[in-house]
Amino acid sequence: MEYFRAYIVTNFILVCISAIMVFIALHNFNQHKKMSTCIIAITALTLILSIEDNLQLYSKATSNIVFTEILSYIGYTLKPLVLVWFIRFANGEPRGKWKYLFYAPLIVCAIVYIFAFIPATQSMVFWFDYNDRGGISFGGGPLRYTSHVVSAFYLAYFLIVSIRTLRFKHIANANILIICSILIIVTVIIETAFDDDNDVHILNTAIMVCVMFYYLFLHMESVKYDPLTGLYNRATYYQDLAKMDKSATAIIQLDMDALKYWNDNFGHEEGDKALKTIATAMFDACDRDMYPYRLSGDEFLIIVNYLPKEIVESKIAQIKADLRRTKYSCSIGYAYRANKNTTIEELLKKSEQQMYLAKEEFYKNSTYERRKTPNQW
Repeated sequence: MEYFRAYIVTNFILVCISAIMVFIALHNFNQHKKMSTCIIAITALTLILSIEDNLQLYSKATSNIVFTEILSYIGYTLKPLVLVWFIRFANGEPRGKWKYLFYAPLIVCAIVYIFAFIPATQSMVFWFDYNDRGGISFGGGPLRYTSHVVSAFYLAYFLIVSIRTLRFKHIANANILIICSILIIVTVIIETAFDDDNDVHILNTAIMVCVMFYYLFLHMESVKYDPLTGLYNRATYYQDLAKMDKSATAIIQLDMDALKYWNDNFGHEEGDKALKTIATAMFDACDRDMYPYRLSGDEFLIIVNYLPKEIVESKIAQIKADLRRTKYSCSIGYAYRANKNTTIEELLKKSEQQMYLAKEEFYKNSTYERRKTPNQW
């Protein structure tokens, strides 16, 4: 009972945050399976680590060396795993063949700490022994810090991924990820620097705070995005347009060709697939100073800041080239602010005119039926 009381007092904030996040994850599981799975996994691992910390106090008090060694193994191997799940939660996990290399340090970490149970190699990792007072003393070799090195690797990776999100997202999103990674890095440094007796355990709470912090941010940010394509929505466009009135150097407008054909002949699922394909081409082309939006059904727009005309035109060419590799296409028009006196309204009008000219050219050279506009009724 004494150790249970100590656990609750020491980890009360962690337990409260964990309960809240699990409730949220379960409530939204059907809508956000990956995110909810990550939250549940992180919560479970952090609670296991916090229980392991508390049980270590009991095992040391009862001078149970074997139990203490097992608990230490659990602690050293699970801490990097929590970071991996947090990276997955933040959508930072690599894809393709790099995905398997990403998990290699975890396997190395688990193997290294097995050496602590082998008498011949114990001195290289960690060991426990009875001291003169009848208690247990802790000793560590050079490989004891394997968990810290692996954790540092994942934190460095996460920091790099966070910075790279500046390429195509609003700066706020990247800043939140960078703040979370820095907070966890500082926590790991504190644990490493002051963990002489393997009794400093603050990473669990720090990670759960970051999970809650980032989840709340995502929830607040979700109203800015179009749910189908992941592009910014019309409301965000109006807000950003007001902020970028002076800094915008170009406007790119895109309108999907023959969306009616895909919807009527293959169903709206095919139409949705087409819209997402165009959004992907926009994402791939957009740099840090380019902001892509879905304004309505098949209308898209990109606000470009600071970039020279040559770069803007190369980005448009990239979008067209990407779409030529698919069965979908879109009409594109753009306007560049060559004169600082040109207003944003003039840029919008000129880019729209160019886009409609491209649309006329497309239907003149194709057999697709054009959707009627109000002026055609």
